[in-house]
Amino acid sequence: MVVDDSEAIGRALAKLLSAACGIDTHLVTSGEDALCYVDEHPVEAVVLDLMMPGMTGFEVLRRLRAGDRTKSLPVVIYSAMDEPAAIDEIKRLGAQEFVLKGSHVAEICKAVIRLKLTP
Repeated sequence: MVVDDSEAIGRALAKLLSAACGIDTHLVTSGEDALCYVDEHPVEAVVLDLMMPGMTGFEVLRRLRAGDRTKSLPVVIYSAMDEPAAIDEIKRLGAQEFVLKGSHVAEICKAVIRLKLTP
């Protein structure tokens, strides 16, 4: 699942992940929609933007980690926010990977594939 408040960026990323990595993707454009989607559908990994209006990616990650079914769901943070304090916080909250927005899609593919291969 790709979570990005920018539908254009999210759609492009989902399309690239599908084409370049062979990963089935579903796009949601808000934190609230992300939590609803994972409650109703099986999800293997989440590519999550941090800076979103309303519920931020930080809050989505907190709630995912608090849920019984989602506490170990692999999460790749894909964000332009690369301040050390933000990266420390996402690690503390349990995100397994961080990829800077604007990175080549191959970096995101590698991050998702690493998560899927890690027991």
